[in-house]
Amino acid sequence: MYIRATSPKHLQQRIVLTGLSTPTFQKALHGVTYIDGLLRLNIRDKPREQGRTVGGHSTITIANRYFTSKKIATEEEHIDFHPNIDPKGILDAFRGNALVHTMENEVYYYRKQILQSGDYHFTHTHPGTIKNGDIVEIQFTLTLIEGTNTRNRDPISTCFTRLVLRSVTLLDDTFSENARNSAAKPPRPQTLKRKVGHEEEDSRETEHRLKRMTIDSEE
Repeated sequence: MYIRATSPKHLQQRIVLTGLSTPTFQKALHGVTYIDGLLRLNIRDKPREQGRTVGGHSTITIANRYFTSKKIATEEEHIDFHPNIDPKGILDAFRGNALVHTMENEVYYYRKQILQSGDYHFTHTHPGTIKNGDIVEIQFTLTLIEGTNTRNRDPISTCFTRLVLRSVTLLDDTFSENARNSAAKPPRPQTLKRKVGHEEEDSRETEHRLKRMTIDSEE
């Protein structure tokens, strides 16, 4: 979850994806860029911000806000949060009277489960099951939004595209699970030789007495 200070309307669910520069992921990124260009064709627009790189690999960021202003969602009805998203009603208490949670704000979380027969099915899960390093499948909508550029002296209409998160499906958590297990293993203790008692002092004393006995016998 990403939080920008000042207003609950900026609360959002956000995920950053990378494919570690695999051809499949790079092809998907190219597809998003291509569709983005088609949507913004022949209009005064604001280019979509490119994702940052992590470890030299391209990423893509996808998000969805929890709330929509009632001024915008004039015909949308408020729907309750799924128990997996807001089990204690904290988000619902944030919205007040000016915000609503609509179908457009819904994000669904699933987990792929393999059956003994080899078949698989998907079950609902909560966001906390998704960890860094998991392999996931994302569904999103690429939306063209009209706005106003207020940075200029004369505000002008502009359009920009937004990747709106719709669902996250956990496909494989093997890598993150192995990483957590490795981090949880206690370090191998080093074996230290302890001195207990006065063995070293006794040895020195014995050696000293033997030398004295040798000297006495020579005399």
